[in-house]
Amino acid sequence: QNFEELFGCRMRGRYGQLDQPEDAVVGLRAVRGLGDIEAGARFTAPRGNRGRESAYLAVEPPGATVIAEDGAGRPALLAHSLGAGRVFLCTYPIEYLLLNAPDGNLATSLHSLYGAMASEAGIRGRFEGKHPCLEAGVLEKAGSPPILLVVNHVHRPIACRMRDAETGAAVDVEIEPKGVH
Repeated sequence: QNFEELFGCRMRGRYGQLDQPEDAVVGLRAVRGLGDIEAGARFTAPRGNRGRESAYLAVEPPGATVIAEDGAGRPALLAHSLGAGRVFLCTYPIEYLLLNAPDGNLATSLHSLYGAMASEAGIRGRFEGKHPCLEAGVLEKAGSPPILLVVNHVHRPIACRMRDAETGAAVDVEIEPKGVH
């Protein structure tokens, strides 16, 4: 009952039974726009091993809005209004799918779903123009200038320009494979 109240959908899974993607590549298609993702956008990622890790959550969405479907037309990303906010549910293990491709954020655009959900929620990172394989954070201490911390999650060097959304200052970042700047 709490699941349905929170996510606006009902689980259709059978106790003890996993619902597995049939294809070796999981394909998702946006049926509605979300953030900067337009309806019709497609995302793919390798499924990986068949097992708990790649299982999807079978749901029916009586109170949720379907944002994306999988190749079989099943809900893959849903949104549900709750109070003054919105709750998103992804029925696929996106992080696991990204792990199944070498440098997954380069091989697929699935990572853009995170940015689209953040945009819909009005959440904006301090630094813009970030490469999808970089993770950036700001360390701040009263009386000291902020320190930009950037982590490269792939096995290749990355160079990019990032812009501070608060000050407008540009920062050029060159970071070695799996490095920290």
